[in-house]
Amino acid sequence: MKNKKKILFGLIAGLAIVLVTFGLKEAELLSNLGQNLSTRLYQERELSEDIVIVAIDENSLSSPEQGGLNGFQAWTRETYADTLSKIEAGSPSLVFFDVLFFSPSNGIKADELLSVAQESTDSMAFAENVMSYAEDPHPYDETFANVLAEHENVYMVKNTLGEPVWNGSGFEISGETLPLALFEAEAKSGFATVIDTEESENSSIIFAIPLVYSLDGNEESHIDLQLAEAHLGSS
Repeated sequence: MKNKKKILFGLIAGLAIVLVTFGLKEAELLSNLGQNLSTRLYQERELSEDIVIVAIDENSLSSPEQGGLNGFQAWTRETYADTLSKIEAGSPSLVFFDVLFFSPSNGIKADELLSVAQESTDSMAFAENVMSYAEDPHPYDETFANVLAEHENVYMVKNTLGEPVWNGSGFEISGETLPLALFEAEAKSGFATVIDTEESENSSIIFAIPLVYSLDGNEESHIDLQLAEAHLGSS
């Protein structure tokens, strides 16, 4: 009887070892499979012909004499308004600004100031014309907002002054949001916060995004999801 128990115990122990070994092998297999799928999913690939990137590059930041726009800080919102109008002339399904318009414009361009001076009939008229650039909304911002209002396919990334809090299924956000309310009223917008993962710690690749945010109790879709839905809906 004791021999039978020993044999039975040996069989159970052996089976347990086999199951553990199989489990480890299976886990390793699944891990390798996951890494393989991850590599295939996130590896660099050719950009779709449906996507055109209008990038801010070194040429854009060069001087006008070199064919550029004289530096990012020198651009006004009229520059974006003009650029958007030219893009919309090509009838795109959607336009996405990956630029955060977080503060009102101020001041006046030097060449524009000279033009105002030449067009003003006297010093009083000159002063009134210059003071119009101190009004709210600023003329540059108003120009951009008016162009945004002409099109229903424009999206913007937005941010918040508060720190997003991850609740396990989405980000909870509160506080004032950016861009300016003037622009947000005329264009669709969404947050672009990503989820930090082990894979993304030492990589520039985004591995996970939340689908939904809660902004002051109201749910909003991630900007990437909005863009995908808009693109697929227009296809």
